[in-house]
Amino acid sequence: MQNINVIKNDIKKEVEKMALKRKNIVQKTFRFEQVLEGDLYLLAELTGRTQNDLVGNAIERFILENKEWFLNNAIVEHYAPIFEHTGAEYDIVFKMDGLKVELIEKDGFYNVHHIGERDGINEEFTKSISVTVGDVEIELKILLRYLAQAYLKSDGKDAQEYLKKRLDYRDYK
Repeated sequence: MQNINVIKNDIKKEVEKMALKRKNIVQKTFRFEQVLEGDLYLLAELTGRTQNDLVGNAIERFILENKEWFLNNAIVEHYAPIFEHTGAEYDIVFKMDGLKVELIEKDGFYNVHHIGERDGINEEFTKSISVTVGDVEIELKILLRYLAQAYLKSDGKDAQEYLKKRLDYRDYK
């Protein structure tokens, strides 16, 4: 009898280990060519997978193939509390692969100071954007995305690590 209880406890522990983390699923509606719908149905039937699974994997692959766009947004994501208006603290310094950006709000201005190397030339400048500018957030995002596009390369060590973490959609994090 005791052996059965031990076996039951062992099985229970194994089941708990194997339990999947609940996924955060979002429902979307998309339009696409009718011929694609037929092939999606056929592919699902032939592979034994669901259409949702196939489409989800295709979207994830497409995102991974276009990872440079996410790298171009890395600095904006670093300063997300500014744009999300949460009032949360943020690190004023962003560093990645030789690029250093400091964003400080002071005396009614966002001061963006950067130091980076491009084409073997060290560059440094500061740009101030008034908080009273109509779309200050848009102006800031344009500037931060420009800096990322100009200085960050997807083959940089820090950039690769950022993209690896940023684009990891596995559900066991």
